[in-house]
Amino acid sequence: MSRREQKSAKIEENRRFKQIQNDQRSNKNHSKIDDHRSLDVPLLSNNQSYLNEFEWLRIRLIQDYFTEAVKLNEITGISSYPSTQSIKSTLELFHMPIHITSMRLISYIKQINEFQQLKPEDQAYLIKLNLLTLCFFHLIFTYDPRTDLYYEPNTKDPHFSGKDWNKTLNKQFHIEMKQLRNDIIDIFQLDDIIIKLFLLIFIFSNQITLNQSSECVL
Repeated sequence: MSRREQKSAKIEENRRFKQIQNDQRSNKNHSKIDDHRSLDVPLLSNNQSYLNEFEWLRIRLIQDYFTEAVKLNEITGISSYPSTQSIKSTLELFHMPIHITSMRLISYIKQINEFQQLKPEDQAYLIKLNLLTLCFFHLIFTYDPRTDLYYEPNTKDPHFSGKDWNKTLNKQFHIEMKQLRNDIIDIFQLDDIIIKLFLLIFIFSNQITLNQSSECVL
């Protein structure tokens, strides 16, 4: 056997060895997954839940409130889905996606019973304090990294290009926005219920920042 043939045989042997190792790891991982599933079965079979029926109803209402808020604040006068609306200045950025998002969030928050029970001056204080940051938080959940587009699902809203956000915002700020989105989605897994609850917790928070702890008004 020539040196070239010996080298080829050695490479093939190493490849097979790595494949065997990968197969063994895969089998172990499947075994662990099956073990976890078997542990979850008793919980599922017992229909155990940390929330009662009334609490689940409240959560479903929270989702419905946002749907209603979107219907009450539809975009008019610009391109509609699936068109892409260009943004050429910071003024247009605040006039279109951020403005419409803020109107929807205000309509959403005003439907929440706990918010209605606050004094008008406290309501105004919380909205003034947290609304802009809340808008950016909401918008990062509408961002699709595969297409680099922002779009509010289940609406006639146009797409907004991430490239326009780069031009009108500080580029580094936009990069940090997208990184924050990835970090949050790793936690929330795009669960709509958790996202809506997160937005509510945020609006009731006092002096919240990305670098400081916050206190809740309620």
